[in-house]
Amino acid sequence: MTDKRKFKRRHLIYYLQVKDIQTDNFIGYVVDLSYSGLMIMSQNPIEVNKTFQLQVMIPNGQEEKPNYLDFEAKSVRSINTSNPHFYDTGFELLNVKMEDFKQIYEVIENLGFKE
Repeated sequence: MTDKRKFKRRHLIYYLQVKDIQTDNFIGYVVDLSYSGLMIMSQNPIEVNKTFQLQVMIPNGQEEKPNYLDFEAKSVRSINTSNPHFYDTGFELLNVKMEDFKQIYEVIENLGFKE
């Protein structure tokens, strides 16, 4: 399978919690992230070809309250992982604002594995 990504994915040293803003339900953890998409690991399958309003909790380190990154994303594929209890769902980011790109950059730089 050919990798058609414009931006390289970065695996994170922390699995960041993700919730669906519309339902206020926790849906999984960010496994990797790029400027154009992310992979979420979940215990339940996530519907494909659906647009979601997602919120990622970003730890602040010294502050008590975490930061949040809110964005719109479309689920593009979902597979059952080698562990039958988990699903990996790939999302394409939609309508990303410049300030969101800056926050994604900071997450990648601060929480991404170094190459």
